Amino acid sequence: MLAPMRIALALLVVAGCVTSDRVPLPDGSFGWYIECPRDQSACLDEAAEKCPRGYEVIDRGSRTGAYASTSPYTMQTVMVPVTRGTLTIECKRNE
Repeated sequence: MLAPMRIALALLVVAGCVTSDRVPLPDGSFGWYIECPRDQSACLDEAAEKCPRGYEVIDRGSRTGAYASTSPYTMQTVMVPVTRGTLTIECKRNE
């Protein structure tokens, strides 16, 4: 019985990570696509770290999904619903 709870906890920890990837923008420059857990506050913190001189928000949103894992001990599948915020930014250039 503890194994499914441990799996669910591990999935929640993984789901709590902020990720960022450098992406091409429509005008040919590059920006950052940031995904964060639950709300935009962690995304904004990551944006400030990526662009210390400031940034422009190109797009923002959220997506909902689920993580699934099967316990090798009980063969039960644990589903954990996850909502993640997204933010696409362009760093301000030197002026």
